[in-house]
Amino acid sequence: MRHTIRRITSGFTLVEVLIVVAIIGILATISIIGYSKIQAGARDTQRSTSITATAEALEKYYDQNGEYPSCAALTKSPSVVIATTLLGLDPTVLAAPRTTVGTNSFTCNSLTASSGDVFAYVGDGSSTCLTGTSCLQYTLQYREETTGNIISLQSRHSTQIATSGIAVLQAATLDFTQMNLTWTAVPNAASYTIQYSPAASFASGVVTQTNVVGLSTTVHGLTSGTKYYFRIAAVSPGSQGNWSNIASDTLWTLSAPTITSTSATAVNFTATWSTISHAITYTAQCSTDNSSWTGCNNQGLTATTFTFPNAIPGTLYYIRVQAVNGSFLSPWSSSVTAVTTIPAPTNVQVVSNSATQVTASWTAVPNAQTYKIEYAYTTNFSPLLGTASTTSPTIVFSSLGQGQLVSVRVYALIGTASSPASVPGSSVTPINQPAAPTYAGPASFTNRVYAIVNYQSYCPAGTSLYNGNFTSEFTSSGAYYGPHPFGYNDWWDLGSTTVNVYYWGRYQCQTANTTSPVSPDSFTTINVHF
Repeated sequence: MRHTIRRITSGFTLVEVLIVVAIIGILATISIIGYSKIQAGARDTQRSTSITATAEALEKYYDQNGEYPSCAALTKSPSVVIATTLLGLDPTVLAAPRTTVGTNSFTCNSLTASSGDVFAYVGDGSSTCLTGTSCLQYTLQYREETTGNIISLQSRHSTQIATSGIAVLQAATLDFTQMNLTWTAVPNAASYTIQYSPAASFASGVVTQTNVVGLSTTVHGLTSGTKYYFRIAAVSPGSQGNWSNIASDTLWTLSAPTITSTSATAVNFTATWSTISHAITYTAQCSTDNSSWTGCNNQGLTATTFTFPNAIPGTLYYIRVQAVNGSFLSPWSSSVTAVTTIPAPTNVQVVSNSATQVTASWTAVPNAQTYKIEYAYTTNFSPLLGTASTTSPTIVFSSLGQGQLVSVRVYALIGTASSPASVPGSSVTPINQPAAPTYAGPASFTNRVYAIVNYQSYCPAGTSLYNGNFTSEFTSSGAYYGPHPFGYNDWWDLGSTTVNVYYWGRYQCQTANTTSPVSPDSFTTINVHF
């Protein structure tokens, strides 16, 4: 029997190869990661060394200058930095490991988790430290590559802000509740603290405001009319400077106006008052009782004079004024008074109703309560014949004298206030026709002997005889003689004849103002004998 022997040759399968490759890759990766960490650690060591070296150079700078350099000085090119600021420092320490050699990796901003490979030089927070000449303190930072942590190194010194100077403060009032403050800059001040008080000693009512930046601010919420005192101190991260000078000013206030003059007519009255500083408008009020002002309220007045309309004639008014600026009001002025006038009655008419009566009338005065009337027989009302009162614009006067010039003047009254006198009106009362005269004697008289022939007249009181005369007729011849005056010596030469002589008498009455009608005739027969 024949046996055949077969040689079998074997190698690595594809799976085995893939496994081997994977193992090799893992080992390579582990080696690379380990190496990268070693490199990162080396770079962190470099960063730490650079920061330390920089810190030592900064402290040397402080020992020589009493302050630290500004960030602007530290972030210049390495050649400038080592020549002007950090003398003797190896310029390579200014470059972070991952940056180009010869560059300056320092920045003025604090680092964050996302910051690149840079160094931070964080000063005292002032503009002087950032862009000016010096810093009072610093913090150096770098981000550790192996852990991502921010590593910080603080300055050994922290200079007090008091050494940087004292601000010069000024205060100026803006309005009723706001004060504007301005001050000079204090180097290295990160902010300022302000204090104010209504007491110059700052012993009470002190208000403090912190973290004020810039060189000016406006203080709000103050009390109008109050004088405030202010002081300011510069602040750095580590200290507060000395207080500045004390500046003060007084906030606006509205003082009470003073009413300087008033005037009045029958239907309005006017008030004028002083100008008040800071007032935009004025409110003027009036009252008839010096208590209730709501019915006469005139707001928004821009002038310092105002005429109150629709006044009642002859009324006492009280007036007060207030200055206004927005929601700020002055005290009310002291009240003053004005009395509206009462116009004199007009168109006074006097009409005679009879010889002893007249009617006076006039145009009514608005709001007049009563009228006072004066009447006289003279145009100058001296002496007065009498006075009267009425509520209507007409009145009748009786029992007057005949032939008299009756003058009337009228006053309008509201309460006790009186108008001026009206222009007088006048009229003359007539004189009634007098009665026929009465023959007074003699009944007869002797021829060729004078005899008083007389008639009796009847003129009313206050009048006088005017044009009194009579005529006579000799019956035998028919001749007329006269007229003769009342009361005269008559004489007849009749020879030896006894006759009757006829007399006719008439007269008038008069005053300086008028004359009466002629009286009726009176007839009388007188016997003339031997």
